[in-house]
This record gives sequence, C-alpha cells and structure tokens, in this order.
Amino acid sequence: MIKNNKVVALPPGATIKEQLEERSISQNEFVKRMEMSEIDINKLINGEIPLTKDIALKLELVLRIPYKFWLNLEEIYRKKLKMIAR
Repeated sequence: MIKNNKVVALPPGATIKEQLEERSISQNEFVKRMEMSEIDINKLINGEIPLTKDIALKLELVLRIPYKFWLNLEEIYRKKLKMIAR
C-alpha cells in the first residue's frame, strides 16, 4: 500500500492475496495454477509489475472472478499512484 495524506493506492495484489486466503490456496499452488514464476507472482501481489490483460484472464480462470474486475482494479491503482506522485 502506498499513500500520502489524502490518497491510498492499494495494488490489485492485495485483493488477490485476500482471495487466496479465503480459498485456502497456498502461494505455491497459486504459482502453479497461474503458470507464472514465484518472483513474478510476488511482484504482482506487491504491485511492482502491472496486471496485464493476460494475467487478468488467468486470474479469471483460477479465481473465477471476471478479468474486467482485475483490469479495473489495476487502472484505479495506477491512477492513484499518479495522484500520489504529484
């Protein structure tokens, strides 16, 4: 989470992490299901790499949450980061 006095930017990875906890999916299992490296999954969860359409489509398959939801979270996160940087 990144914040300034008025704006909080929460990466989509925070929601991914919540979903994994709710579903009792380990990060190792998630790495396998997403067919991504552990390093990239960690970066995704921490907001260090963008959540692309390809990743959103994989999330839809793995977590059964529509890809548009994930893309929307990413867009909001990136907009808030820009607001904080000002």
